[in-house]
Amino acid sequence: MVDLGGGVYKKRLNKNRDRAIILTKSAGYWFYTFLYAKQDMANINHRELMGFRELAKHYANLSEEKNDGLS
Repeated sequence: MVDLGGGVYKKRLNKNRDRAIILTKSAGYWFYTFLYAKQDMANINHRELMGFRELAKHYANLSEEKNDGLS
């Protein structure tokens, strides 16, 4: 798993053919936010990364009850 900063990680899936963008929260929550095939898209661009970092900030501010409600 690659740390992209700001609570955003990129993980290889399916024998390195697919990718997942994962947002984290300190209490052990992992949000699989974006899945894509490597053949369709090599990487996310800077603008997309900034959007995922902003979204990670919002997830980090959610209460435990709201986090539990997302699952």
